[in-house]
Amino acid sequence: MKTSLSHQTTLSFQSYVERQFDTAAELFFEAIKQQPDAIQHVADLYAHVAWMKLPNASQISISGLDDGADQFYARAEYAQQFLTVDVNDIELHVVWRDRFGVQHAMHIPLTSLK
Repeated sequence: MKTSLSHQTTLSFQSYVERQFDTAAELFFEAIKQQPDAIQHVADLYAHVAWMKLPNASQISISGLDDGADQFYARAEYAQQFLTVDVNDIELHVVWRDRFGVQHAMHIPLTSLK
């Protein structure tokens, strides 16, 4: 069976973007694990460098858009991958599903950050 060059290029590009997404999500996830108080307001999320390095093909949505919001939800996704950040009165919850379908989750009680 022959595979067209454009089909190979498309698969290669998608694989490249999936790896980019995982790299950015992993950097963000590990940074929050090391310093969970770095994301206390939605403005902190915007300022976080790893978040801004997601591939251009990613779709990003954020609720709690007031810069001082201390309760917010953010989701970035590409294909089947995603990264979510949920901050509420009780906890910081970060979930990242990588390109292999493995979910990495972190729950940090906010009382431990104060």
